[in-house]
Amino acid sequence: LFNNVKVLIHCAFVQEPGKQGKDANVSGTKAMLTAARKTGVKKFIFFSTTSAHENNASSYGQSKLSVEKLFSGEHDLVLKCGLIIGTGGLFKQMLLHALNKKIVPVLDGGKQAVQFISIDSVAHAIHHVLETQIYGTFILAQPKPVGYKELFLIVEKHFKQKFFFVPIPFSFLNWILSVSGKLHI
Repeated sequence: LFNNVKVLIHCAFVQEPGKQGKDANVSGTKAMLTAARKTGVKKFIFFSTTSAHENNASSYGQSKLSVEKLFSGEHDLVLKCGLIIGTGGLFKQMLLHALNKKIVPVLDGGKQAVQFISIDSVAHAIHHVLETQIYGTFILAQPKPVGYKELFLIVEKHFKQKFFFVPIPFSFLNWILSVSGKLHI
């Protein structure tokens, strides 16, 4: 599978929450890396997220962090992306929800910081790292984050729409998560 391959770009992710999803992501990546390294692939690029850090309790962030740790070789590159603004992915899902429902749920008044990057900037970064000998871990995001609500106010203005921002208290979210955990959901 990896014969004559010089660069491996890993963007795959199993969207299953919890330990089962994390295990699938880690074991699949380990198997892929082992096979690729044996056949002489020279450069490995893993797309992660700025959400991948020890203090993030989400399955997504923890799974990405576990996979990141597999990319520590001298030819490995980890690109930790902010929210990618483009025509697909998570941002598209968020955008379509807001445009279709006219509702944007906001935690803590929507003040949580969102680091984002355009898909064009990601493509430019990929081109750059393929042309150079850059290795290590780097963040791909605009240097100045915006608030979540602020982001959707910009979207609202761009699309000439009016959204209803629904505040969700942290206490309610914690209660939902607690009940979900007890019910093994």
